[in-house]
Amino acid sequence: TTVVFARSGPDARELRFPRNGLLIDSVRHEGKEAAFLLDDGRGALVIPLPPPHSSSPLPERLVVTYHATPTQGLRFGDRFVYSDFFTCHWMVCSEEPGDKATLHLEVIVPASYTVVASGRLASQHMDASGQLHSRWAEERPYSPYLYGFATGELIEVQVNEGSDTLRFLGVKGLESEESLHRKFQDTALMLRFLRSRAGIPLAGGAYTQVLLPGDEAQEKSSFSI
Repeated sequence: TTVVFARSGPDARELRFPRNGLLIDSVRHEGKEAAFLLDDGRGALVIPLPPPHSSSPLPERLVVTYHATPTQGLRFGDRFVYSDFFTCHWMVCSEEPGDKATLHLEVIVPASYTVVASGRLASQHMDASGQLHSRWAEERPYSPYLYGFATGELIEVQVNEGSDTLRFLGVKGLESEESLHRKFQDTALMLRFLRSRAGIPLAGGAYTQVLLPGDEAQEKSSFSI
């Protein structure tokens, strides 16, 4: 399920999202069933919007329920899964880099998994079936390809660099605390150098790197894989 808050203007009477193979089950607008179109010619989900009520309308709330087997955007491995650049192949979003938005993301995983995602950890709880619900909030608008998460049976170490916290994570059994310290030993030095040259502190006071098998290498809004 993706919830979209959109502010419509006088010249924008619809929302258009790439489908990328997503199978749309329903769209609700302000709590009511809403009409939507599937533009197969351009592979888009098109949601008509009513005229705005004023010159400065409040954001409209649309809830899109869907299912899919993404061909891109999610990488599954042995005891881990993570997202890559193709965010709009597993989430309803705009692929335009300049179309930035804040993000609230909930990831539901087995209890043995650790979750890292865009923004800050807002809350976490275990449900009755033993699954972990991890909610994250990215309050600064970012391009959709920078949204993401990584989760799995992970081991973690933390290093303090001044007032900043550095987190290093890897898959249990493939990495140890010693190997993570060794592989990321230069991160603190790089942070110290960049911070001194830029003259500003590290945004958020923390930086996370997640080491996973494969050839992926990508920055997210608040961590890297």
